[in-house]
Amino acid sequence: DYDSVLVHLSSEFAVIGAWLWHMLGKRIGFWHNDAAAPLFARIAIRFSDVVFYSNPDSFAAKYAHARYVPMGVEADMYMLERSAPKESLLFLGRLSARKNLDETIGAFGAVRENVQNLTLDVYGEPRQSDAGYAAKLRTKFAQLERGGALSYKGSVLHDMTPSVYAAHEIFVHAGSAHGSKKTLYEAMAAGCLVITSEKEVREVIDPRFFLEKSTEENIANAIRAALSLSEEKREHARSVSRAYVKREHALSSVVPSV
Repeated sequence: DYDSVLVHLSSEFAVIGAWLWHMLGKRIGFWHNDAAAPLFARIAIRFSDVVFYSNPDSFAAKYAHARYVPMGVEADMYMLERSAPKESLLFLGRLSARKNLDETIGAFGAVRENVQNLTLDVYGEPRQSDAGYAAKLRTKFAQLERGGALSYKGSVLHDMTPSVYAAHEIFVHAGSAHGSKKTLYEAMAAGCLVITSEKEVREVIDPRFFLEKSTEENIANAIRAALSLSEEKREHARSVSRAYVKREHALSSVVPSV
């Protein structure tokens, strides 16, 4: 027996199941974190008794029955001993145009012209609809890949991500306002220096790491700024980021919010 139903992201299930759940007297919770909302998501939001979001830019945030909840990061899981070379960059996420990966790799290539040992590891796979985009990226930046500076690592199991973050110094998160920001908070918990366009952490990170627009030039300048930090300032940035995630997005704070 159950009293409530929580539908995470899958708006079609919320729409299809809503009539039955309402008939049975079950409360419906729906999680929608994207800044945009297709038709099914809009219907699901209206059919739900409460809609949850963790992104302040979420389409759902404007509704009276919306409720903000933390992202839910198991911060201690990511606090491994770090083994990252200073010149190591990381992208982890879906390979899609929305992530501005083209601009990220282009910026990496521009900076590498003067930092020859700079590397970028790309973890993730494209959806079927983005396969063409991913193929074009590999063609466009084939020289960087052939030279060993750029590596496509494919997908990674979630329980392996702490060691991935720990092996990289700089995490680049230059995507749009769409979707989840969980990888950003995981990278912060892991102690990576984060370059991001996410407004929520603008006051948390070094101002030179914040991207007003995710252009190749802006990302390149942010990478150069990260590379120029002294070890003392790197450690300070790590401690501030980790404290922020534990305070604002810890897993332990999700259940009371829900």
